[in-house]
Order: sequence, then structure tokens, then C-alpha cells
Amino acid sequence: MSSVIYEEDFKSSSYENAWQRMIKNSKEQPLVVIGTLATIATLVGATLNLKKGNRVAGQQFLKYRIYSQTFTLLALAGGSMYYASKRENKSNMNTTSV
Repeated sequence: MSSVIYEEDFKSSSYENAWQRMIKNSKEQPLVVIGTLATIATLVGATLNLKKGNRVAGQQFLKYRIYSQTFTLLALAGGSMYYASKRENKSNMNTTSV
């Protein structure tokens, strides 16, 4: 990954609070939010079933957790690559037009 600091990152972080950034990032990458909520749901389901003594269903929920975490990581990586290429294209457009 590049360690270049983009001007737009600096501007957005100085004027936005944490909630605004979280909402903006959630709108940009909705699949990550869906994956995170799915992971939380599977963990809650596993916890409730294991607490009740239903080991089979609890283990099944833990299996689903692996799938939801994998989905979340793939969505995160895909979104990062997409926005990195979008920034690169934007910076190339700016340098060629100047």
C-alpha cells in the first residue's frame, strides 16, 4: 500500500467527526457493513444456542461466522482496491489536465 497522504483525506478528517466519517464510509462500502452485521448476528446466535445447551446449532452458527467474516474481509479488500484505483485515476486526470 502507498503511504502517500492525499489532500482530500486531510481535509475530510479535519472537518468531520468520527460519526460523520463512519456514516460516509458505510455509504461508500455497504458490503462491509452487511458483513459486519452478519458476523455479529452469527456470534449472538452461537452464544444463545451454546448457552441453552444446543451445541449442534451453536457450532453451526460458528461455522456461519467464518463465512461472514470471510465475506467481510473480501468486501473490505475489494472496496479498498476499488477506491485506490479511483484515486489513482483521479490523480492521473489532474496531472494530465494541468
